[in-house]
Order: sequence, then C-alpha cells, then structure tokens
Amino acid sequence: MENLERKSAKCKNRVGFSGIEFTSVSEVASIDCRYSSTANVVRAVTFHPAGCFGRIDAKQVYMSDNAHDGVHDVEITCTFYGTPEQVDARLHELTFGRYLVRLRDRNGRLWLAGDKNEPLHFEYAHIGDAGPDGAHEYQLRFFGTLTIPLSATE
Repeated sequence: MENLERKSAKCKNRVGFSGIEFTSVSEVASIDCRYSSTANVVRAVTFHPAGCFGRIDAKQVYMSDNAHDGVHDVEITCTFYGTPEQVDARLHELTFGRYLVRLRDRNGRLWLAGDKNEPLHFEYAHIGDAGPDGAHEYQLRFFGTLTIPLSATE
C-alpha cells in the first residue's frame, strides 16, 4: 500500500492517536492470533508479496467504537491536507476498496481495526477552502460494522 502523504506543512497531529496506517484486504494473506512477550494475544498481519501498510500523514486521528450485542460500529477519522490536483483522484480510487487500519496510540502501541472478512470502508470529504499554498483540508473516514473489536497488533 502506498503512503498518502501530506502536501502542506500545516499537518501536525495534536490529539487522539499519534498515527494511522491502512492496507487493502487484497494485500493481506492472513491475520493470525499470537501471544506477545507480555502473554497478551495480538493479531499479526501477514502480507502477500509486496503488500504492506501505507501511512497517512494526518492530524486529529479519532476513533469511535459503539458496541451493542457483540457488534462494534467502528469509525476512524482524521484530517488531511492536499491539493485536489495531487490527491482527489487517489482518494476517489480508495472509496472502491476495503481496508484494515492500524492505529498507533500515544504509548507507541499498535491497534488493528478490521479483518479480511469484516473490512472497513473508506470515504472522504473536502472540509475547508484552499489555503495560500492551494492545499485543501479533507476529512478521511474509515468505517464498518465488526464483530472483532479493536485489538493489539504487531
């Protein structure tokens, strides 16, 4: 998965998680449960050749997880800056895929949202006018209904 990089110096994460990465489920060979050195169960992602997580150069990464009857309605949002010429086509292309999202919390721990059988969907919206450098503010949103809650990953 290629990185989605910022095109403006305005992009600094100040709240929420400190990082967000994503990959298409088509790049994932398997997701296995393993025990970490602290005896906690973590989900480990194994990729097909050339598969990997792509980083989003974002700020204000938030996640909500509304659980009810063993089902989790998960929504992950972040703010991203870029010029329409640089990123609109790529963002539009992403709306057709299904994804796993990996979040880094402020303690450096990684968390996985989504599964091959329950991937997250993607959408985006322009939420700000162009700045002096031509960059627009976008809100990126990964969302889905999951039976596997957010879990630790490697």
